[in-house]
Amino acid sequence: MFSWLNKIIHEYKEVYRFRYVIFSFVSTNLKLRYRRSFLGFIWTMLAPMMHYAVIGFVFSHIVKTSVENYFLFYFSGALLFSVINGIMNRLNAACLFTNFFNHMIIDKLEI
Repeated sequence: MFSWLNKIIHEYKEVYRFRYVIFSFVSTNLKLRYRRSFLGFIWTMLAPMMHYAVIGFVFSHIVKTSVENYFLFYFSGALLFSVINGIMNRLNAACLFTNFFNHMIIDKLEI
């Protein structure tokens, strides 16, 4: 009856089983990506948060918008937009990368 739930539970068990491998991949990726940056990964989290804080402060205190909890609305919308934007940017690169290797494999099989 709940076969989809069993599949999800199985996937989570597999992720938990290989958590050390996933942690190793993520840490290697972060080290390689931010090796020349002074603050590294912290800066990628700190810069957007400072941006959200400044915009939220300006529009809620200086401009005095009439919307209650403006900062909460702005932050939730901006966060959602950032996540979708990041996914779309990475998805494009992933599709191109996968397509590149598919053509290489198909070309070698045809020879």
